[in-house]
Amino acid sequence: GVEEQFYLAFPFLFFAWVKLRDRDNGRRAATAALALLGAASLLACVWATGHQPAAAFYGIAFRFWELAVGVLLFQLTAATDSAAKPEPRGSGRLLADVLPWLGAAAIATSFALVDAAAFPWFWALPPVLGAAAIIGGCNANVAHPLRRALAHPLCVWIGKRSYSLYLWHWPVFVLLRWTTGLDEVATRAAALVAAHLDALVAVDR
Repeated sequence: GVEEQFYLAFPFLFFAWVKLRDRDNGRRAATAALALLGAASLLACVWATGHQPAAAFYGIAFRFWELAVGVLLFQLTAATDSAAKPEPRGSGRLLADVLPWLGAAAIATSFALVDAAAFPWFWALPPVLGAAAIIGGCNANVAHPLRRALAHPLCVWIGKRSYSLYLWHWPVFVLLRWTTGLDEVATRAAALVAAHLDALVAVDR
């Protein structure tokens, strides 16, 4: 739902950025506006997580910052001339090589330590920044070992089905939680298998 809400607003934001990017300081102004909206959303998220947790979880105003990070990553790394940005050297190259690994570590940490009572703030932050670090933007080094691994045919195969899996897991888990419960390891395993089968069938069709 949050993603669909974002798609209602995003085309207008992106259209404004495209129209302004070739004007004097237009690109910077449009990107700065998006960054300010994202920062405001993050601050609102910090407040709402503690005071209005349902709104913080489901409302686009409080989750906008997560999606804005991806848009900003594109806007800040996209160049009208691909040759305009030189290859990083020295410490810049080292940082570019280390960031994807740090991003993966941030995502793994969030899986291990996430607290449902502290979501989306603070625990939405590590995977959002981690994903941005792994993606790296428009000029990211695709030869980086982690990015090469994620481009493996098996990972691509899983990735093409991940959105279907994301959609299907929710009704499966909710139905089981309302009926048999999800406290047993066997029930959780069955839920995972059912969600995967549903996702695979949906994609193949």
